Amino acid sequence: MRAKGKSAIPECFRHVIPECFYRESRSSILRQAQPFDFAQGGELVEPEGERSRAIRTHAAPPQRCSAAFGARSVDSRLKHVRLRPFRRPRKGLSSPETDRVSGRLRRSAASLHAGMTLLLIPFILIFGFTARAETSRLKIAATIFPIADIAKQIAGEEAEVLTILPAGANPHAFELTPRAVKALEGVRAVFVVGHGFDDWIKTISESLPGAALLNVDEGIDLIGDKDKDPHYWLALTSAKTIARTIAERLGELEPAEHDRYQANLDAYLAKLEEGDQVIRNISSHLASRKIMTYHDGWRYFARDYGLEIVGTVESSQGNEPTPKRLAKLTQLVSRHRLKVLFSEPGVSKDVASSLAQDLNLKLHVLDPIGGRDGPTRSYLDLMVVNARVIGEAIGDE
Repeated sequence: MRAKGKSAIPECFRHVIPECFYRESRSSILRQAQPFDFAQGGELVEPEGERSRAIRTHAAPPQRCSAAFGARSVDSRLKHVRLRPFRRPRKGLSSPETDRVSGRLRRSAASLHAGMTLLLIPFILIFGFTARAETSRLKIAATIFPIADIAKQIAGEEAEVLTILPAGANPHAFELTPRAVKALEGVRAVFVVGHGFDDWIKTISESLPGAALLNVDEGIDLIGDKDKDPHYWLALTSAKTIARTIAERLGELEPAEHDRYQANLDAYLAKLEEGDQVIRNISSHLASRKIMTYHDGWRYFARDYGLEIVGTVESSQGNEPTPKRLAKLTQLVSRHRLKVLFSEPGVSKDVASSLAQDLNLKLHVLDPIGGRDGPTRSYLDLMVVNARVIGEAIGDE
């Protein structure tokens, strides 16, 4: 029995020819290549008849073995010993130790898998419900910001409301891009102004067959005989009618949400009423009620709040005034003692400033569409700000 921690193999056996394997027979030991490693636990035992065992030794100079055994050959000495090698377990075979290790690994893997599953369940539930909520969320759009903001007030935060016309873009010259159409995928309704103002929206009918184009002018007293003025949202009385129309249409799209839309409508109508009173209070103290605008888009505002538009710079959208028209505008300025010209964000500032200087007028800007960052981020704010611009430009009585 060898001592614990020490090999029982004589030193010479560790230095016989490297990677060589010997098999004992009746007369000699034959070489044979089989895996064996003394360092992994080989044993030196007594010979047992003619049954052979294989060994593997480590490389070393032959003289060390000669020193240990004298002049006799190493092979002759090996006939008196029998070595039991360490055998590495082959694939597919097991032992009690490997079974215990494998069992522990399997149990650890199973525990890890169960733990990870428990950790992931809350995230799966959260993201699953979020994705479902996103897909079921009502998605609607409007061609311009004022209509989109009114729709948002009625639909609430539960709905996604898109504004198609970018802030600062000219609605009369706007064209839908493929990117804009892509953003409208999934929209169930698009609220439009109509009357030639946003006819460009009709091109999405083929791309978005599921989107209904809904006009919001129902019940509004439109200005004009043959060609109706489409700027009817520029009066809070019109906005109240628009809000009622949108609430009705949304209730048709989602009957289960009808009561919520009606409650939002009632709350928004109260806000519009408050804003309407603010504007009427401003307009009631104006020093003059006659104004000149660059674009003919403020007739609904003037009708509701007692103003008179005595002239407009553009005879038609996008056309600069001719010398004949400029002469007529000069006469109007003199006759009505006008002091202010109201331009718009879409008009070139240099052109408007030059014209105001020629007419001896101060230049102020009214915004009919809004949607920009700042004090006009909502439709109601937009209308009140425009009223205040007029009040500050004309002055109090």
